[in-house]
Amino acid sequence: VEQLAEGGNMVIPIGPAGWDQMLWQATKLEGALVKHRIAPVRFVPLVEGSASAGKEAERSDETTGNGQET
Repeated sequence: VEQLAEGGNMVIPIGPAGWDQMLWQATKLEGALVKHRIAPVRFVPLVEGSASAGKEAERSDETTGNGQET
């Protein structure tokens, strides 16, 4: 927050990870944070290694055995 410039915005989910959270916008005005609730959200945490495994599965679905797209 200290690094946020005057007039700068942050949009952050607040609440327990993996559960319902509230998306907040915080704007720094005259050295203070002005906060506004935006909407309820649920963010899925990133898990190391799982994204690349998913990409490989997508690629194999998109190609035939000879590497040509279907």
